Amino acid sequence: VLNDTKVPTPIEDAVANMKAIEAVFRSAQSGTWA
Repeated sequence: VLNDTKVPTPIEDAVANMKAIEAVFRSAQSGTWA
């Protein structure tokens, strides 16, 4: 990004992390390991 260098972590990693975080929240709300 800065000086046309690549982002150190791909956007796919961020998307996968958000899916995992959302799953943790759903699990906490439902009280299950869904």
